[in-house]
Amino acid sequence: HRFGVMVAHVKPDHPDVLECSQRAPLCGHAERVVDICVHPTRHVLASVDVSGAYKLWDVASKDEIADLNVGGRIQGEGVAGVSWEKASSRAESTSSSLVLTRGNSVTRIDVDLDADGVVAVLNRDDGAAHTERESESVNVVVERLCAKAGIETTNAIGVANDEATLAFVDAKGNLSIASFIGGSLAHIESITDVSLGTNVTLRWFDAGGGLHVFAVASGTTVNVYAPSPRMFASKRISWKRVFTADVSEYLEDSSSAISSLEWGVDGRVIYVALGCSILAV
Repeated sequence: HRFGVMVAHVKPDHPDVLECSQRAPLCGHAERVVDICVHPTRHVLASVDVSGAYKLWDVASKDEIADLNVGGRIQGEGVAGVSWEKASSRAESTSSSLVLTRGNSVTRIDVDLDADGVVAVLNRDDGAAHTERESESVNVVVERLCAKAGIETTNAIGVANDEATLAFVDAKGNLSIASFIGGSLAHIESITDVSLGTNVTLRWFDAGGGLHVFAVASGTTVNVYAPSPRMFASKRISWKRVFTADVSEYLEDSSSAISSLEWGVDGRVIYVALGCSILAV
C-alpha cells in the first residue's frame, strides 16, 4: 500500500479474508513455547515448550498431528531445542528425522509424514552424535566470520546460507550487518531504524537467485530486512526494512515476548512463538 498497489492471496471459499493478514494461532501447548522449526520441504512445524512437550503441527490445517513425549520438565532457560535433519536423498521417501535437544542430551526420532498428515514414529536414537557435529559446524562458521570481523559473539547472531553475510547485535545493542567478499570482511553496516530489546531472535531465508533476507524479532515486533541496490546507490545503505508486524494484541500476559521465530518453506509466512501459542504472520 506504500506504493499505491496492494496484492494479496484470497481463498475461494473466503474471498473476504486476506491470507497476508492471517495470524491465527496454533494452540495446544500448556506452557511457554521456547523453540519452533519448520520442515524443509513439508508444511509441518515442530515445537517444544518449557514443560518438555514436543509437538508436530500441520500448518495448513493448524491441527496438532503428534505429541512426542520424551519425559521430564526442562530446567533453566534456553536449554531445549528442536530441528529437522536434512531430508533423505530418496525423492520418494516420506521419512524425516527430528532432533530434540535437552541440555546436553540429544534425541533423534525418525518419523514418517504421509500425504494425509498422519505421523508414525519409526525409530528413536538417544545418541545422535552426528547431529551435534552438524550444529558445531554451523557454530564454527559463525565463529570464523566473527573473528575476521572483530565481532564478539552474541546470542542474537545469524549467517546467511552463502556465508557471505552475517547479521548480529553489536555491543551497543544495535542491529548490524557484516558483508564478506572472498572470505574477507568488506564492510559493516548498522541498522538504525529499529530499537531492539534484550530478547532478540534472528533468522535468515534463502529466497533464491542469490537473494537472502532476514527476520529479526524483539519484544512483540517482527521486522524483515532485504538488500536494496537502489538505496545503496543513493544513500550507501545496503539493507532496507520491507516488513513490520506487531503481535502484541496476542499477548497472554505483559511479561511475554517472542521466544522463537521461523520462516515457512516458501518464505510467505513467518511463524512466531509467543507465550503458549504459535502465530502464523
